[in-house]
Amino acid sequence: MKKFLFSVLLILTMVMMPTNVDAKNKVTVYIFRGSTCGHCEEAITYLNEHKDAINENIEIVTYEVFDNENNYKLQKAVSEKLKLTEKQMGSVPLIVISDEYILGFGSGTYNQIMSKAESYIEDEEYEDIVKEEAKELNLKFDSKTLDELFPEPNKVVTIVVYSIFGAIVLGFAAMIIFSRK
Repeated sequence: MKKFLFSVLLILTMVMMPTNVDAKNKVTVYIFRGSTCGHCEEAITYLNEHKDAINENIEIVTYEVFDNENNYKLQKAVSEKLKLTEKQMGSVPLIVISDEYILGFGSGTYNQIMSKAESYIEDEEYEDIVKEEAKELNLKFDSKTLDELFPEPNKVVTIVVYSIFGAIVLGFAAMIIFSRK
C-alpha cells in the first residue's frame, strides 16, 4: 500500500511540476501609408486577402500619414530612429518590423514581411521601436488593424440582403411566367 501511495504521489508531482514554456513574442508589423497611395492600398489589401495565413503571433497595424499630422510625426520619428535618408523619410508604404524596415510594396514583399516578422516571434531581443517612439512623442495616434480597415460583414444583414434579393428574383421570374399565359 505504501508503494502504491508513493507511486501516485510521484506521478502527481511529475505531472504538476512546472515546465519551461517557450515564450513567444507578439510581433507587430507597422505600415505607414498614405490615403491616396496606390502601393499602400495594394499592400494592405494583399495582407487582408492573406490574413488567414498570417501567424497568430503577428499583428498588422497601419497608420495613415497623409491626412493625420500626429501619425506623420510618428513616421518621421521612426524614420529617424531607423536612420532613413532625407529622401526616404516621407516614402510610403513604410513597413516596420522591430528595427528593420521595407520601403514600398511589390512582388515578394509579402514573403519578406512574414519572414522578418516570424523570425522575431521567438527572438528574445525583439524590440518594438514604433511603440517606443509613440510613447516618447506622447501624442494621440490613429492606428487601424486589418480587421478595422476591412470589417467582416454582419452575417444577419448578409442573410437578409440575400433573402430580399432572392425574393425579388423569384418575383420577376413569376411575373414572366404568368405574363405569358
